[in-house]
Amino acid sequence: MIYPSPTKSLPQADLYGEMRLVQVLPSLGRQRIQLLHPRQRHFHHLLFVASGDAILDGEREHPHAGPSFILSPTERLQTATFFAGAEGMVIGLSPQLLADAIGNQPESASLRAFCSQALVLRLGDSTAVETRTFLLQIAREWERPRYMSRMTIAASLRLILIGAWQASETQPSVHPSRRGRDDLLQRFRQLVETSFRQQMSIARYAEGLGVSPDRLHAICTRQLKRSPLDLVHERLVREAQFQLERSARSVQDIAESLGFRDPSNFSHFFKKKTGLSPLNYRNRMQRSAGRDIAPADYHDWP
Repeated sequence: MIYPSPTKSLPQADLYGEMRLVQVLPSLGRQRIQLLHPRQRHFHHLLFVASGDAILDGEREHPHAGPSFILSPTERLQTATFFAGAEGMVIGLSPQLLADAIGNQPESASLRAFCSQALVLRLGDSTAVETRTFLLQIAREWERPRYMSRMTIAASLRLILIGAWQASETQPSVHPSRRGRDDLLQRFRQLVETSFRQQMSIARYAEGLGVSPDRLHAICTRQLKRSPLDLVHERLVREAQFQLERSARSVQDIAESLGFRDPSNFSHFFKKKTGLSPLNYRNRMQRSAGRDIAPADYHDWP
């Protein structure tokens, strides 16, 4: 048995809105797990098949035998089905928690590129043991909400992702003429994830990337059809939406957490981007049970 405790409802801890964890223990029948939920539509999903077989989105042939690691970027997979006797774990991650796990180190751009692809990776024995160990650490943290450490969860996730990345024998093919531009966009996205709350100027982003603001603007508009400022604003709006949907924090508290000194400036910014004031957005989302009414965020980045 990889997971000693029986399957049970997991507590709503501090990270409940940013992570989903489902333990799959051996059963007599198939276990079907719905991956997409209106309030988790931007989640990445990591699936670990410890033993037995699993299929994705109703596949009929070629089940994935454990030990396997399955990575699904946002909105790629609908369902995962574990066969009778199979065991493993499914973890969904918000963009911010994934960014925390990837970090802002020299290899982070490559790790983010790895995480942006959908893949199924058969694990060797040593990598499978390491992955299981780190997943158990995450499960232990998740089951003690009063003492949960976000840092521990992010660190364990990082080690899982690095292990899978290193075990992967295939890399996404990138045309040589696009490699430099895509690398820059990946580094920009990672920098946005770690700095968007600081209200940095685009000039400071460009300085951190070692390029001129004009070059950053040209690459973003050519490749993504949006300016760097638009992309930063999209990330701010998405975080504001997330907090308005998932927390009871006041608009003033949310504004301060996103770097707005004046709540009225935040309200004006949010209404300009979504067509609704923060309070109206919160009320409407509560009435509509999470129906998407806001601009899409930047999941078409490389």
